[in-house]
Amino acid sequence: MANFKIFETPDEEFPIMILVMFCHSKPNQRTHINEALQEMKYEGWVLIDNLMQSGVEGLRFYRSYFKGEFIDDGFPVKIAPDSIYRKLSCDYLRENNLVNGSNLSDRKIKAIMNGEII
Repeated sequence: MANFKIFETPDEEFPIMILVMFCHSKPNQRTHINEALQEMKYEGWVLIDNLMQSGVEGLRFYRSYFKGEFIDDGFPVKIAPDSIYRKLSCDYLRENNLVNGSNLSDRKIKAIMNGEII
Protein backbone atom coordinates (compact mmCIF):
# COMPACT_ATOMS: atom_id res chain seq x y z
CA MET A 1 0.00 0.00 0.00
CA ALA A 2 1.28 3.46 -0.90
CA ASN A 3 2.01 5.89 1.91
CA PHE A 4 -0.42 8.38 0.42
CA LYS A 5 -3.85 8.38 -1.21
CA ILE A 6 -4.88 10.66 -4.05
CA PHE A 7 -8.53 11.63 -4.24
CA GLU A 8 -10.21 13.30 -7.17
CA THR A 9 -12.81 15.59 -5.62
CA PRO A 10 -15.99 17.17 -6.99
CA ASP A 11 -14.73 20.57 -5.81
CA GLU A 12 -13.39 23.20 -8.20
CA GLU A 13 -11.08 24.85 -5.68
CA PHE A 14 -9.11 21.65 -4.99
CA PRO A 15 -9.89 19.00 -7.63
CA ILE A 16 -7.14 16.84 -6.10
CA MET A 17 -6.59 16.05 -2.44
CA ILE A 18 -3.76 13.95 -1.10
CA LEU A 19 -3.96 12.21 2.25
CA VAL A 20 -0.39 11.61 3.38
CA MET A 21 0.34 8.70 5.68
CA PHE A 22 3.36 7.83 7.74
CA CYS A 23 6.64 7.58 5.89
CA HIS A 24 10.28 6.96 6.61
CA SER A 25 11.44 9.44 3.99
CA LYS A 26 9.50 12.58 3.16
CA PRO A 27 11.67 13.27 0.08
CA ASN A 28 10.87 9.77 -1.28
CA GLN A 29 7.19 10.23 -0.50
CA ARG A 30 7.17 13.57 -2.31
CA THR A 31 8.90 11.98 -5.32
CA HIS A 32 6.24 9.26 -5.49
CA ILE A 33 3.45 11.82 -5.19
CA ASN A 34 5.04 13.89 -7.97
CA GLU A 35 5.25 10.80 -10.19
CA ALA A 36 1.60 9.88 -9.53
CA LEU A 37 0.39 13.39 -10.37
CA GLN A 38 2.59 13.48 -13.49
CA GLU A 39 1.03 10.19 -14.63
CA MET A 40 -2.38 11.80 -14.20
CA LYS A 41 -1.12 14.77 -16.26
CA TYR A 42 -2.50 16.98 -13.52
CA GLU A 43 -1.75 20.68 -13.19
CA GLY A 44 -3.38 22.89 -10.59
CA TRP A 45 -4.05 23.32 -6.89
CA VAL A 46 -3.68 20.34 -4.60
CA LEU A 47 -4.96 20.08 -1.06
CA ILE A 48 -2.74 18.05 1.26
CA ASP A 49 -4.19 16.44 4.39
CA ASN A 50 -1.53 15.74 7.04
CA LEU A 51 -3.87 14.24 9.64
CA MET A 52 -1.83 11.05 9.93
CA GLN A 53 1.48 12.90 10.17
CA SER A 54 0.68 15.78 12.48
CA GLY A 55 -2.78 15.31 13.95
CA VAL A 56 -2.69 19.01 14.86
CA GLU A 57 -5.60 20.93 13.37
CA GLY A 58 -3.66 24.07 12.46
CA LEU A 59 -1.07 21.98 10.60
CA ARG A 60 -3.45 19.48 9.06
CA PHE A 61 -4.33 21.02 5.70
CA TYR A 62 -2.21 22.96 3.29
CA ARG A 63 -2.40 23.79 -0.39
CA SER A 64 0.27 23.75 -3.05
CA TYR A 65 0.33 24.28 -6.78
CA PHE A 66 1.45 21.37 -8.95
CA LYS A 67 2.94 21.90 -12.40
CA GLY A 68 5.08 18.84 -13.14
CA GLU A 69 6.22 19.17 -9.54
CA PHE A 70 5.12 21.19 -6.54
CA ILE A 71 6.20 24.78 -7.07
CA ASP A 72 6.21 25.66 -3.37
CA ASP A 73 6.24 24.09 0.09
CA GLY A 74 2.56 24.81 0.54
CA PHE A 75 0.44 27.20 2.53
CA PRO A 76 -1.82 26.31 5.46
CA VAL A 77 -5.56 26.49 4.79
CA LYS A 78 -8.61 26.24 7.03
CA ILE A 79 -11.11 23.61 5.98
CA ALA A 80 -14.70 23.62 7.25
CA PRO A 81 -15.59 20.90 9.77
CA ASP A 82 -18.26 19.46 7.46
CA SER A 83 -16.11 19.57 4.31
CA ILE A 84 -16.00 16.83 1.68
CA TYR A 85 -12.23 16.72 2.16
CA ARG A 86 -12.49 15.67 5.80
CA LYS A 87 -15.14 13.11 4.88
CA LEU A 88 -12.98 11.59 2.14
CA SER A 89 -10.03 11.21 4.51
CA CYS A 90 -12.00 9.84 7.44
CA ASP A 91 -14.00 7.39 5.31
CA TYR A 92 -10.83 6.10 3.64
CA LEU A 93 -9.01 5.68 6.94
CA ARG A 94 -11.96 3.89 8.54
CA GLU A 95 -12.72 1.63 5.55
CA ASN A 96 -9.07 0.58 5.37
CA ASN A 97 -8.59 0.31 9.15
CA LEU A 98 -5.61 2.67 9.08
CA VAL A 99 -6.18 4.56 12.33
CA ASN A 100 -5.85 1.72 14.83
CA GLY A 101 -2.23 1.62 15.94
CA SER A 102 -1.54 5.10 14.57
CA ASN A 103 -0.25 8.04 16.58
CA LEU A 104 -3.65 9.73 16.54
CA SER A 105 -5.23 10.34 19.91
CA ASP A 106 -7.67 7.73 21.20
CA ARG A 107 -10.45 10.30 20.85
CA LYS A 108 -9.69 10.83 17.15
CA ILE A 109 -9.34 7.10 16.49
CA LYS A 110 -12.70 6.39 18.13
CA ALA A 111 -14.38 9.26 16.29
CA ILE A 112 -13.14 8.06 12.89
CA MET A 113 -13.98 4.43 13.61
CA ASN A 114 -17.49 5.51 14.70
CA GLY A 115 -18.04 7.22 11.35
CA GLU A 116 -17.54 10.77 12.54
CA ILE A 117 -15.85 13.37 10.38
CA ILE A 118 -12.96 15.10 12.11
